[in-house]
Amino acid sequence: SGRLANVLWVCPKGVMGTAEREMKMWTPGQRSMRLVEMPVKERERLLKTLTADSGVTAIINYDVLYLLQDTIVELAKRARLGVVFDECHNLRNPQAKVTQAAMKIAQCCDWRLLMTGTAILNGADDVWSQWYCVDLGITFGANAVQFRREFFTENRYTFELVPKEDALDEIGTRMRRRGVRYRKEDCLDLPPKVYEVEEVEMGAAQRRAYQEMEAELVARLSAPSEEESENGETAELATAATQLVAILRLAQITSGFVPSEEGALHRFTPNPKLDACE
Repeated sequence: SGRLANVLWVCPKGVMGTAEREMKMWTPGQRSMRLVEMPVKERERLLKTLTADSGVTAIINYDVLYLLQDTIVELAKRARLGVVFDECHNLRNPQAKVTQAAMKIAQCCDWRLLMTGTAILNGADDVWSQWYCVDLGITFGANAVQFRREFFTENRYTFELVPKEDALDEIGTRMRRRGVRYRKEDCLDLPPKVYEVEEVEMGAAQRRAYQEMEAELVARLSAPSEEESENGETAELATAATQLVAILRLAQITSGFVPSEEGALHRFTPNPKLDACE
């Protein structure tokens, strides 16, 4: 029939259930096999059982892709295999082990499909390794260094890549040659989003701890009882070693909790933000 016998579906662990459900819905003749929460050796064993006539979609997560690379490449060489990289922005860094494994696997597969809602997270240079996993360099070349030289200049002080004039338009044009974009308004009939701001005042204990942490990087959470004072015990404190940690502590305090110096979680009662959410 010309139909591929086996498919490798690579996605984040949290998406694996959705991938399996969608496969059952749209390809009822294809058997799914979710390879998660088992030793790598067991996953390798299951992949090695597949043949050209298996008709299986093996669903794995990105975290183990480079560990299974050799087994998957061997599978692709002996049995026709297609690959789906779901949430493919995970492959945006060509230096990462996961991305390098994905590119080697893509070279051996009969067809390749990438899906994501956020192809560009940090900058337009994110697209090279993702598109390589689609067409093996036809769109943007087979070399990441050459791609960057063609479309970007590098700031000699910050090493930031700055797109050349009209580079973004050209990158977008090339992406559309092998990519299809669907916007929510093209496929869903949804009302516009409604944003509403609910202002909540902190409780007295929260406010005091917030002000102390903001001013001194130390907040007194509770005073020792008379008996504890007699035993030499001191007040429960929350501390921050740096201003960066202090920003985290301030956000925690406004949410109604903060870890003490001893590591115990101190909760503020009442918690006005939680009350407002409820």
